[in-house]
Parts: sequence; C-alpha cells; structure tokens
Amino acid sequence: MPDFGIGLYRRKRGFIPALWHDFGTVAETPRPWIPAFAGMTNNLTTMPKITTEWQRFEELSADLLYEVLRFRQSIFVVEQRSPYADLDGLDQEAWHLLLRSEGELAGYLRLIPMPIRIGRVAVAPQLRRRGLGRRLMEEGLRFCRERYPAQDIILAAQLKLVPFYNSFGFAVISEPYDDFGVMHVEMRMRPGD
Repeated sequence: MPDFGIGLYRRKRGFIPALWHDFGTVAETPRPWIPAFAGMTNNLTTMPKITTEWQRFEELSADLLYEVLRFRQSIFVVEQRSPYADLDGLDQEAWHLLLRSEGELAGYLRLIPMPIRIGRVAVAPQLRRRGLGRRLMEEGLRFCRERYPAQDIILAAQLKLVPFYNSFGFAVISEPYDDFGVMHVEMRMRPGD
C-alpha cells in the first residue's frame, strides 16, 4: 500500500503509524532525527470575522454615514476615475448593507425598493477575490426574496462584471452604455430565477 504522506510506513507486521522521530528521516542521519518540518512557520491564515448588517438611512449615525460615503467615493470616484454624482438622492429611501471584516468596512451594497434595484456593490481593494462580493450579493438576494418575493431585481453592471452577476441568475436587458467613463449594462433577475 502506498504512503500518501499520512505518516504510515511498512514494517514486517504491516502498516502502522509513523512515530514522531520518523518524519523527515534520512537513513544516514544518526539519532536524534530532526523532523522535516522543524523550523517551518505556520503559513495557514485564519479567516477574519465577517459580519453583515442592514441599515436604513435614518438609522445611520453621522459617523457611519461618513464612513459609507467615503468608502463608496474611494472606489467609484477615485479608484475607477469616474467623476460621477454618488449622492443621487436615492440613499434616503434605500436599505444599506454593510459588510465588515474584523470591524472594518470591507464591502457595501445599496438596495432601492420599488422597483427593486441593487447598486453600489463594492469591496475594499485589498479584500477582493476572497468571496466577499459573492457574500454581499447572496445576502442582498436573500433579503430581496424575503421582503419582496414577487419583484424583479434590477442592477446596472460594469461590463467586466457581467459574468459575476450572470452566476446569480441575472440576464442582460440593455445595450452597453457609458456611465461617466465606465461601460455598463442593465441586468434583471426575475422571481424564481
């Protein structure tokens, strides 16, 4: 039977667990043997604590509102070099989803009711490609199904993110258009999709 790296080796009586001193041994090395992993550092990382919270505009403190607006501006205006009017008058009627990693704002999503519209989906640059955008969307869609079960859900997607939104069941419903220098399309998810 082959050894699959689980510390088993063959003795005359069959397979038995390897002993501590058998790891990383070299036949010519006199005892005491040094384990192959001696001196290695633990390079496993722990997953940071992720929390989500929904807030209505009137529930946002001045400090929290400032944190949200600064977060959105840093991504949509500064990082994407798109000088658009983020303060569009729709925040007051919206639900705001805040995703925190170790207490810091790491992601955001805005949900506008009637018609249901998801927007301003953003993840902090240093935390991208870790599933946080997916977590934001899953929570946003769960919230929509719970509160607005029979409604279509609309969003404006940057062209490069169409496959991401397709993976949730959204379909493109418009031609591409320029939104302050960033190409977008409208997408829709029907109830039950």
